[in-house]
Amino acid sequence: VPILIGDANRCLVTMRGKTFPAGPEFTKPVMVGRAVRALIFCHGSNWGGTPGVTAATYEITYADGTTASLPVITGTAIDNWWIDHQDGEDSRTIPLLAKDAQEPDRPWRFLRLWCWENPRSDVPVTSVAIRAGSPEITFATVGITGIVW
Repeated sequence: VPILIGDANRCLVTMRGKTFPAGPEFTKPVMVGRAVRALIFCHGSNWGGTPGVTAATYEITYADGTTASLPVITGTAIDNWWIDHQDGEDSRTIPLLAKDAQEPDRPWRFLRLWCWENPRSDVPVTSVAIRAGSPEITFATVGITGIVW
């Protein structure tokens, strides 16, 4: 899945968490406005290495007014951005080289691509919003892509 990551000052949504306590608890909805077979989320977290914790929740709203909540669980849909793919993860990693890494011997960070297959692909998705999860994890979303096939 091609993901174009632009200027980090304009493309990253960082939620309230351990390293960003002043961050938002909930985002405004991102408008989708079409039926999709799947959504692919590109996201990352710091302090997200403890398995089984809700790092954030994607909240899907359908055109008929119904909603779906997609918890982003550490160890399955996401992990700490310092750690490459782990056994048991449903997500796939995107390695990024940190230009000014504080630890030069560990310059790589890892975003995750996580695919959610929409069980109601016949109903248009109106929007997607993000709710912060555990206050111990700082969660960030870089992009959301709708898939039609």
